[in-house]
Amino acid sequence: MAFKRREQKRVHLGVRVLRAQVAWLDAPYHWEGGRLTWGGSVPDAGLLWKTQKRLHELRQLGQSTEALQHKLEQAKWLLTLTEASGVVLLLAEALCEDALPCSPSQLVAKQGQAALPELQRLAADPLTPEDAQPLLGLMITVCQGARKLPSHPDLTARLLAQQPGFPVAFLGELPILMLTPTKLRAEVRGGLSADAIACLLEQVSARSYLFRSTALSTCLMRVPFASVAVALELAETLHQREVLPTGEEDSGPLVRRAPGMHDALALVLERDDSAVWLALLVRCAALLWPHPELTVKNRLWGKNREDAIQRKAQLWRQERHVAVESLYQIFSYCQDAELAEKALRADKLWRLRFVAAEPELYRLAWALYEEFPGLDSDLSDVLQKYRSVAEFRADFGEALRVIRAQSAPVGGLLLAAILWNCQSETREVRRQLPQLAPRLTLLLPLIELPGTQLWHVREFMGTLGYLPDSWLLLAIELYKKVECCDAEKVQLAFRLAEGDESRFVHLLEKLLVIGFDWVPLQAAYRFGAQLPRFPALAPLFCELMEQQPRRAVERMAQLGEALRLGLEALEPLQKLAPSVESLPEEWESIARLLPDVPDVPGLPDLAWAATEPLPPGIAKLLALPERLRREAEYLSARPELAVRHSAVLARLADEAALLRTIIEEVKEAVTQRARLLRGAALTSAVEEVYRNRLRGILGSRALLVRMTPNVMNAALLTLDITENRRLLIRLLRAYFDGDRDWALRQRPNLIFLEALTARGVDALAWRAPHGESVSGLHLHLETDPLHVLQMGNYFDTCLSFGGINAFSTVANACDANKRVLYVRDTKGRIVARQLLALNSEDQLVGFNLYSTLSAEERPKLTRAVVDYIQRFATRCGLELGSEGTVPPLLATDWYDDGITAWDDLRVSPVQTSAPRVP
Repeated sequence: MAFKRREQKRVHLGVRVLRAQVAWLDAPYHWEGGRLTWGGSVPDAGLLWKTQKRLHELRQLGQSTEALQHKLEQAKWLLTLTEASGVVLLLAEALCEDALPCSPSQLVAKQGQAALPELQRLAADPLTPEDAQPLLGLMITVCQGARKLPSHPDLTARLLAQQPGFPVAFLGELPILMLTPTKLRAEVRGGLSADAIACLLEQVSARSYLFRSTALSTCLMRVPFASVAVALELAETLHQREVLPTGEEDSGPLVRRAPGMHDALALVLERDDSAVWLALLVRCAALLWPHPELTVKNRLWGKNREDAIQRKAQLWRQERHVAVESLYQIFSYCQDAELAEKALRADKLWRLRFVAAEPELYRLAWALYEEFPGLDSDLSDVLQKYRSVAEFRADFGEALRVIRAQSAPVGGLLLAAILWNCQSETREVRRQLPQLAPRLTLLLPLIELPGTQLWHVREFMGTLGYLPDSWLLLAIELYKKVECCDAEKVQLAFRLAEGDESRFVHLLEKLLVIGFDWVPLQAAYRFGAQLPRFPALAPLFCELMEQQPRRAVERMAQLGEALRLGLEALEPLQKLAPSVESLPEEWESIARLLPDVPDVPGLPDLAWAATEPLPPGIAKLLALPERLRREAEYLSARPELAVRHSAVLARLADEAALLRTIIEEVKEAVTQRARLLRGAALTSAVEEVYRNRLRGILGSRALLVRMTPNVMNAALLTLDITENRRLLIRLLRAYFDGDRDWALRQRPNLIFLEALTARGVDALAWRAPHGESVSGLHLHLETDPLHVLQMGNYFDTCLSFGGINAFSTVANACDANKRVLYVRDTKGRIVARQLLALNSEDQLVGFNLYSTLSAEERPKLTRAVVDYIQRFATRCGLELGSEGTVPPLLATDWYDDGITAWDDLRVSPVQTSAPRVP
């Protein structure tokens, strides 16, 4: 059996090879070089002999070769045709895809009845190809005088063969349409019916008025035949926008016509000329090209008026083409005209403006948008991550089942929250959705609360992946009390709690009531993910969170930013835990006195307290019995103090009570001492992380630097920026050498200040500190360059650390033509800032004013700032400006945020921002 199958396989393979070698017989005919060719090549005697041999071999293999043998005999005969072959040349005209140099039909028609015998002989010859019979039949009737020779005789003959009553006169419309006979002949040979040709040519005849424009005919000439009918319909629809509606006059001020709409058609066809696309445009024409309202001035007449209308029309067409482009983008994505039309009519094209792996994903997207109208573009962002609908359903199918079991508003909120959380997650995270789907019902108590919005559900949705059920319900209960929730805060509390539910609730209560800016909170969240690497830190932060929650988050944020230095830079954090194996000798007595004192897990109070010498206060507590005995001896000689003497003796007599007192006070003193030392050690470790970074810049001088928030920010900024980085390092080296005015003495700044003075401006006043207090606000121009580097951090702008334009703060700190204005409130907190600069004309200009003040306080702030600037400009001898360019001086690059006019600042809203951790 196996041998038989192998033999059959060899036979089939041989048949395919042999048929491939004779496939030239089925190639299309062409007339080239005065003779007939098959697919552009002329078979020679060798190919004819080889073909005959292959046909014989096919017969040997049991294959039927009668049709191929007949084609081979026809080929041998047709090879003899030349331009001098006479009537027989009609065969070439009938068979060739292209036209012959001279029409054999016209030559034969001139012969009249003399050509009839030859024509009849050809029609009866068995070797005459079947495709040539319609033309031979037509020429017989022409030579008999029964019919005139029509234009395009071969095409007419084929159409008459399909339908004898075909209206041959319609073929005269072909030149109008610029549809070439060659193109139409190919369609007819491909099976196009005579009825379809007649229908098309009737449409062409009915719309002949459209073809007065040569440009329109040129556009349609390039259209595939299958699209011609719908292209004509679209051309007519566009033409209706080009003419005036009935009852309107060209002389009025409102001219509703747009001449030159063939330009719109040309742009459409450049995109796509398929019948489906053009039919879509015809159906949506009223939306894509509504009747224009082109307003022109009454005083325009004649050529000026026509030119004005043309310009208006051109702009209108360009504007409307934007809508067409948008529709085509969606159509090309989804390959579904019906879906694209639905989106356009609903004015929701944006819902499908994404690139998906398969068209079915677009239909899924639209179905979900219709089912849940409140969804935004997060669905599109998620769908384009999938290769198929099946893959999407594998992840979201179970979640959708749970969601659809809820009411429409609740289900919509749940799905929107899931999509928002999944848009930036990896494939592995999305694969966990089926396991998380049953837990979605835990969020129902949150959704049912009055006033719950999507972002609330989004925040809690992110906790499903790690919070136990009971913890999640407790977090929702806390949200009900404070009406505030941040997923980052929940994550922090979860990591710090280390499995302790009560501690989690306590920490979350502390975090939720404190407002934090997004940037430090995100930095703290990043470090929270690294907490398992530092076992001693979680208890430290828990304790600090109990006393100073804002300070605890600030410390974690500083460490989160320090992660940019690499994990090896956080080595000082590994040395925080003290040794509990041995205590200094002076602390041994304390250890014996407090053998059963329960320390906080991970925070051995005694070990921490013993990291420094025994404090006098604790030593004094240990010596309390001896002090009481000496006091008793002294009091025994003083009869007037007998009451006090009795009390002291009573305390000495009750040794157990005295020991309890000593233990309690020592325990409290050790606890307080340990808490202070832990806080100091944490602060020292954080500072050491940043100090190590400064060592690479300052060397041993970094050991003497006091680590302030300004210094820490500058240290990290040296890693964050590329532009102006060398300038920042030079600034830091000079700054910590005690030269805070180093930048002002650099040559570009000196040249600028000297030129400023030469033009009558008080350059010293321009660079001097200038402070005023107005209406409870203190305004001052910053002179500390490191504090200038913080200008973006206070208001979370693009100048913040990590922001795209953080490099620009270095320019603002070093260039002499720039100043930074800070505004503080009565508590000393920075509540606003503005960048000031001198433009190339030495005018004082200002940029965006950023503030954390409420909307009610902003008018007072803007008035105070503008009045302050005016007084400062007067003092310096400067003019106020509202435009111009501000060149960089010492810096290599600078970000221009856009100048704000002073008059506009008085009335325009201030750029707002949430306050940062101070």
